[in-house]
Amino acid sequence: MTRSVEGAYDLEFLFSSGHVADLILVLMLVEGIALTLLYRARGIGIDPASLWANLFAGAALVLALRSVITGAGWPTTAVFLVLGLMGHGAELLARWRK
Repeated sequence: MTRSVEGAYDLEFLFSSGHVADLILVLMLVEGIALTLLYRARGIGIDPASLWANLFAGAALVLALRSVITGAGWPTTAVFLVLGLMGHGAELLARWRK
């Protein structure tokens, strides 16, 4: 594990370990929760069904990226890409019905 002088993780380690994907996933989860709460509290924003389908698709793509960075192998990457496609389809269905 590479650390800088201040003890923080180096950007190189953040990317090469795949932890950048973990950080993105956490931020996506926080975004989803915040936007869902906003929609429920004030009735503004994106419908949660569309929102979570979109975030699911995005998270699957981030996990596909992480699998490539960490050398998980093509079958794992393929599964995440198919899940991303399914999430995208679910989002389209949720938006189409409106």
